[in-house]
Amino acid sequence: MPRYDVERFGAAPRASPRQSDVLIVAGTLTNKMALLCARSTTRCRSRATSFHGSCANGGGYCHYSYSVVRGCDRVLPVDV
Repeated sequence: MPRYDVERFGAAPRASPRQSDVLIVAGTLTNKMALLCARSTTRCRSRATSFHGSCANGGGYCHYSYSVVRGCDRVLPVDV
């Protein structure tokens, strides 16, 4: 039996971005996390990058905060 329900379809959750096919950003991206995301995307071989929600696309509710990146497209290349 598979450990997780998603593994039945051939997808297995991994903790390392090096083994990922799709990078999904969901939620607000802070300045500290933006540096780590930029480093991880240069090392990983993900085929697509996807942003979900208004927080990832434009900062969302915390748009005017000093520690929030106003759109993930300023840090990461956008595919979807």
